[in-house]
Amino acid sequence: MPEYARYAAAVREVVARVNGLTDPDEAPIWLLDGQDYALAIAALTLADVTLVNPVVDGMNLVAKEAAVVGRGAIVLSETAGAASSSARTR
Repeated sequence: MPEYARYAAAVREVVARVNGLTDPDEAPIWLLDGQDYALAIAALTLADVTLVNPVVDGMNLVAKEAAVVGRGAIVLSETAGAASSSARTR
């Protein structure tokens, strides 16, 4: 999907720019967008914040897994279907 490819490239650029401001061993942002399930679950257990930000409705399972195995906050975009079933605080 071309829209997603452009969005993903823009996100990778911002992550690289932010991480480039710090010590390489202490990168504040981990971007996982692959298919390694074990790595994703391990990362969720370590994350301070999990951002679930699909271009269109999706990633509901990721959001719910983060709630179960994660220890940090979950930030859902309005386009994440799980956002409509979550408790909202502002």
